[in-house]
Amino acid sequence: MITKKYGFTLIEILVVITIFGIVLVVANQMLFSALKGASKSEVTAKVKRDGENVISTMERQLHNARSISCEATEKIVTYKNPLGTTTTFSCIDIGTNNGRVTSGSDTLTSSDVLVSSCSITCDPSNDPKAVLINMTLSEKTGSSLRVEERSSLNLRTRVLLRN
Repeated sequence: MITKKYGFTLIEILVVITIFGIVLVVANQMLFSALKGASKSEVTAKVKRDGENVISTMERQLHNARSISCEATEKIVTYKNPLGTTTTFSCIDIGTNNGRVTSGSDTLTSSDVLVSSCSITCDPSNDPKAVLINMTLSEKTGSSLRVEERSSLNLRTRVLLRN
């Protein structure tokens, strides 16, 4: 009488373990890819929000300015607001890990965002006068992000003075 033994052979178990391992590796790669993409889009959104905030503040103030003057360094613009108060927008520490844009003594950029290049130029030959703003913002390099998750944004605008 032949008795049947129930169970799996060693070959069958090895095939199942191999297939299971391959499925885990593929799922793991897909998960990490999705996490990297989410992290990059979060960083990009933060840099974009910060940049748009800086540009909109500068546009609003300069658009209503009574007069403007730019320095030859293309890093500072001085303007007189409608109340007659003189204020400046400055690009400070550009080229370092502390690059930022200021308005008077206030910093317009957040502590997480780096201004890596910045120029503010006046075009007084135009009627009305215009200010050209060009800057590049990115995530600070001291952050815990990997290289592929970092983001950089170029912003450029031309502000025409109303007055």
